[in-house]
Amino acid sequence: MQKILYLSFSDFSHNSCDGVSKKVRSQLKAFQHLGFMTDFTYIRDGNVYLSKDEKDYLLFKSTGVPYRDNMLLYKKLLANNELIDYQGSVIYIRNHRRNLSQLQFIKKMVVKQKNKIVFEIPTYPYKGEKSTSLKGIKAQIGEYQDDVFNFFLKKYIDKIVTFSQHQTIFGRPCICISNGIDLESTSVVQKAMNETFTFTSVSICKSWHGIDRFLQSLAKFQNEYPETQVKFNIIGEGSNTPKLKELVMSNQQLSQIVTFHGFKSGKELDDIYNETDIAIGSLGIHRIGLTEVQPLKNREYAAKGLPFVIAFHDPDFSGKEFVFQVPGDESLIDITEIISWYQGQEFHPQSIHEYAKKFSWDTQMKKVIQEIS
Repeated sequence: MQKILYLSFSDFSHNSCDGVSKKVRSQLKAFQHLGFMTDFTYIRDGNVYLSKDEKDYLLFKSTGVPYRDNMLLYKKLLANNELIDYQGSVIYIRNHRRNLSQLQFIKKMVVKQKNKIVFEIPTYPYKGEKSTSLKGIKAQIGEYQDDVFNFFLKKYIDKIVTFSQHQTIFGRPCICISNGIDLESTSVVQKAMNETFTFTSVSICKSWHGIDRFLQSLAKFQNEYPETQVKFNIIGEGSNTPKLKELVMSNQQLSQIVTFHGFKSGKELDDIYNETDIAIGSLGIHRIGLTEVQPLKNREYAAKGLPFVIAFHDPDFSGKEFVFQVPGDESLIDITEIISWYQGQEFHPQSIHEYAKKFSWDTQMKKVIQEIS
């Protein structure tokens, strides 16, 4: 049975609710469903491990700095030949910032072990995405180093997995897939009847989710239509949560209709979904310089059978009757238009769920396997 070594820094700690980690777990499961033995790296409780042949090997304690961890990962792997015996296998790397240790590792995997190298680049172009966390000269140096190592790395890369429509990246051929969902663990909503019109956002509350934009729009709507009963559930927590709570608490109308639930999963999350009329997708993608993305959350909403609102182009949902598109800018959103759109048609959760089946991770990762086998 052919092997895959999947390299990422996904947090598999028991209390982690990170969407990226959830995605990586689902990809690993899909590879196994497709007949591949899959080893992988991950973080748990601040330590970086390699899971190989169902045994966990501690590689190092995380520094907490992604770029340093990235370099350390490849140094540790290179220092232990037994752990990287993957002759004729597939090395699948989820986008890491490039560095010298990574280049040396990949060169060894290709030249000495004849492995195939696949890079997954979740967002492309990704420089705008990184600029929100790196500032000034550090950002420029990081991007310059990335460009230099990409130049040397590209001759060793077989394919690049992308969620964009690019046919080549760094001069290498792409495998274009969509973000996937784990249908096995997704149930369709059982819509509860109530008089309150309920919106729900599930995210890690970053600026690009644009929850503040929706709150400001909701405040304006409540000012103009106080007789309309609305509710907004915010599920998840992140760097923007304190600002969002401050915004809500400073507005008496919002404080009465907005609920911060924190992280929820399982039945608790399903119960909130079951009272939801419309889900709220990302409304601030433009803040990181993007206009087209294929976020996992859209697919999860669809898998639940929920109509949703977004402010960017997602090619997989273009023109779908259960998606309400708003401008990708800082303008306030017309809540009355959204409610009228929802009330003007009948949504069938099972039909929306059926459409989402094309995004199962097994289906998406099968495209990868077909290209590299």
